[in-house]
Amino acid sequence: VNPFKVLPLYAQDMVDKYMAMSDPSELPPHIFGLCQDAINGLRSKRKDQAVLISGESGAGKTESAKLILSFTTEASRSEEGGLEEQIIMTNQVLESYGNAMTVRNSNSSRFGKWIDLHFDKQSAGLIGCSMTNYLLETTRVAGVAPKERGFHIFFQLIKAKASGN
Repeated sequence: VNPFKVLPLYAQDMVDKYMAMSDPSELPPHIFGLCQDAINGLRSKRKDQAVLISGESGAGKTESAKLILSFTTEASRSEEGGLEEQIIMTNQVLESYGNAMTVRNSNSSRFGKWIDLHFDKQSAGLIGCSMTNYLLETTRVAGVAPKERGFHIFFQLIKAKASGN
């Protein structure tokens, strides 16, 4: 099994299928069903919603967060557009500051993250986002264990400087 191969489980037709459901529990359990349920709660009950992602190292927390963020921004796309892509792109930049190569995982998150999406009360369209990062391994800034690497941002900056960008 290639862990870098995109599975049809997360393809656009799955996004569309869960987005079209007023009751996502009618479909098999899926991360997109969880997202749609939260969006439905936001729209129908007008109550704040929260999704907590936890798990052991390598369990897929970062990938799950990306899928949830991607689904939610697409499902709540405003008419003007553009903000959704900015949020997704910002998330990728922030990962550079908090992800590092460890012995177990080449893109391991070494930080916690709270993402607060802001929605319009009338349309339930996405109108903003704030992200708070909690660096969990400040020691990695100054040194790392054998066969590990510091945060990705350091290597990306050096590579950019070397290429003249």
